[in-house]
Amino acid sequence: MEVVVQGNGDSRSEQDITIASPSSGSIEQNSTINIIGTSKFPNSPIEFYIDNKLVQDTITDSDGSFSTYVSKLSVGPHSLTVKIVDIDNNILGESEPVGFSYQTADLNLYKSIVVTPTKPEVNQTITATVTTLDTVSSVELLVDGQTYVMDKLDAGVYSKEFKLSDIGEYPLDLNITAGDSTRTYQKVKSITTVASTAGITSVKYARNNKDLNIVDLQWTIQ
Repeated sequence: MEVVVQGNGDSRSEQDITIASPSSGSIEQNSTINIIGTSKFPNSPIEFYIDNKLVQDTITDSDGSFSTYVSKLSVGPHSLTVKIVDIDNNILGESEPVGFSYQTADLNLYKSIVVTPTKPEVNQTITATVTTLDTVSSVELLVDGQTYVMDKLDAGVYSKEFKLSDIGEYPLDLNITAGDSTRTYQKVKSITTVASTAGITSVKYARNNKDLNIVDLQWTIQ
């Protein structure tokens, strides 16, 4: 096979190399990935970089396409870049970085949930805070037939305020999304609402000085 060696003029373009797989933002569930793409460089040396480290090199096909395998990925986010080089290791073309993550199939996106207050009264504001893996992009809280999109406070931290209008026990479910995958976690916690303790705690009365037939009342509500 003839290897094409381009000139070393700096006319490279990110459009000259396209990575089809893995796709940007994808979650891979195998530690070995198949890198597939196309380029404008037929029969040319090509290098594959994961997190800026050279992990593989080969030669493009006669039409400039390429396919290779990279193994032993570590769990977590990664960045993939592909470069076309000449025999002097000059870069002739370079792809845009593609970000993806490797997660084992049984990896738990959910870490924990904290609910305050622990025994809320009916119609009292309840705050749920969920911690997840940093790769999670969104979390939904499901309670009492309602779905709440939780607010992202930080990487892997989500929170939402809500109220419950009836006394009872309520299981909390979560829909957690990372990349193109959404996982449902049922009954991560249950909360029990109690009757409101708000009410009149003291009453004072006094005779109206202007009209003795009228009694003025004053009361305190907790």
